[in-house]
Amino acid sequence: MSLYDGATSDPARRDVRRLWSAALYQRAMLRHRIGHCDDAWDLAWLSVVVAVRRHEGLLRGTATEREALADAVTHMVDAAVVAEATGRDEDQIMLLSEVIDRCADADAAYPRLRRILGTALHNLAAAMLERQQTATAAPLAEHAYAIRHELAVLDQRAAWEYANTLLLTAALAVDRQDWRIAVERLSAVGRLLVALRTYPEAMAGYAGQLAIEVTTRAPELVDRARAAGTWPYQTWTPQA
Repeated sequence: MSLYDGATSDPARRDVRRLWSAALYQRAMLRHRIGHCDDAWDLAWLSVVVAVRRHEGLLRGTATEREALADAVTHMVDAAVVAEATGRDEDQIMLLSEVIDRCADADAAYPRLRRILGTALHNLAAAMLERQQTATAAPLAEHAYAIRHELAVLDQRAAWEYANTLLLTAALAVDRQDWRIAVERLSAVGRLLVALRTYPEAMAGYAGQLAIEVTTRAPELVDRARAAGTWPYQTWTPQA
């Protein structure tokens, strides 16, 4: 790559980097899907290196630069998934943190970058919760919640992403025993899953488990929500 960069003009270098990073990324995701995680990690990491080099060689503030940034941070988010699968926890945290830093000033009018930022915030919050670092996870999850709430109207996938973050913030609320927020978020996610009609069963199952715990620990708040018609749970899944 270094030899090629030194022997070609800027436009040609940019085109090669774009195609090369995309090919590396696609192959990495394929290797990951079929279970070859170590190979996938090497490819994913190289795709990040090439994509970042492409982005950093562009003039700031242009549409091309913005698209290149979106490509680079997409590669980082998915490389972080591969890193987690291969036990590279520090690399996972580093990549997600880098995405958040690079997207910190993402234009609200550019949904692609906002959506990637929401994913990075959600995934980093989930990783912190898994490590029982709830004080770090909570503000990340709330930031993801704000972004995904804003984008939920875009399409069904965005609505699923919002529901997933609602569940994460509900779990964090249960962890810190903030029952008011837990009831509020579980009520919202239950209604959203009913509206979506089709969703991953694991989401409804997890919502049901949290709803049972909240009903046990904060029955008065749940009774109040049920009386108001906002509590859509009977046992394990939202009412149809």
